[in-house]
Order: sequence, then C-alpha cells, then structure tokens
Amino acid sequence: MKARNVLVAAVIIAILSIPTLPNDAADTTPPVIKSVKAYPSPAIQGQFVTIECIVTDNVAVNVVKAFIKYPDNSTANMTMAKSSNGKYRIKQFFDVVGVYTYYIWANDTSGNANKTANKTFVVEEDDYPPQTSCSLSGEKGENNWYLGDVKVSLYSYDKGTGVKCIYYMLDDSPWLEYHTLFNVIGEGIHDLYYYAED
Repeated sequence: MKARNVLVAAVIIAILSIPTLPNDAADTTPPVIKSVKAYPSPAIQGQFVTIECIVTDNVAVNVVKAFIKYPDNSTANMTMAKSSNGKYRIKQFFDVVGVYTYYIWANDTSGNANKTANKTFVVEEDDYPPQTSCSLSGEKGENNWYLGDVKVSLYSYDKGTGVKCIYYMLDDSPWLEYHTLFNVIGEGIHDLYYYAED
C-alpha cells in the first residue's frame, strides 16, 4: 500500500470587540483637536510650561503627542496624558531661551490622524533677581526701639527659576545661609544684611 502525505491546516479566527459605525461603514473621520494652548508664555527660563488641548473622536482617541522644536533646532516628541473632558496635557521644563514651535498630532483607534497648525511659546532669560524682605518682631518701646530679643524672619521671592538660598550677615559675623527665624540679642544697634540667590 502506498503511503499518502496529508496536510492538515487549522484556521484561527480572532474576533475583536470594536465599536461599529452605522451601517458597518469604515471610520474615516480623524480626531478633532481644539483649544490648543501653551502657558505661561512668555515663561521665564527654568519654569515649567504646560501645553494642553482637547481631542475628541467619533470612535476613540488612541494617542495624542506634542511635537516641539526648540530654539536651538533640536526636537522632542512627547506623548500627552489624558486628564478630563477630553483634555490632554504635558507639563515640561524648558530652559533654552527663545521661541519654541510646536504642533499637536493625534490618531484614533482606526488609524486616522490629524495635526494642528504650528503654534509658538516663548522662554525668556531669567534676569530677574530675587526680591528679599525682612520681618522683625518683639516688644517695642519708645522710638521703635526693641526692649528685648528681636525675632528675625527673612522671605524671598523669585519670578524666574525660584529662590536657591538666602544669606544673611549680622554685625561682623560671616555670611550665613538662612534656614529659619533667628534671634538678635544684646543691647545696642545691630546691622543686618541679607540677599538671596536664584
């Protein structure tokens, strides 16, 4: 008896649950991207910039990305996180001074894609020095003289990158880094100097 070669084939059918369109028509509608903005603009060098937009689709949004061109012509491709009401956003630190160009790109689960026109935001150099102030407290007598120890608190604010540290010098002491309030003790006139770095 002659042997026969037999080929058996198996067919596997995968069924996916995909939202259907009316009349089983193919989805050819790209996502809608609106309310695109970057803030703050201008931003100060060292600040975070938020880029956000609203993306909707007739079936489902798949991915939303921000494509950013830096002032030095380098580029970044960042996936945006979904928050609420169809809003997508990224919050990113930008430290290169100049004009940034960006656009938003989105696709849906059917492979349709859309992108916005180019938009810009600006990052300016941090040339704002920190503003530092002093608060004194204690029991006062005549002519605004203090009758005992004086508590000193230093505060500083920087519009740009933020305050790195505050320094002070009391009378002839060396410059010290300020961490918390301190007392000035001893009768007489005392000289207090202070500044902050950003």
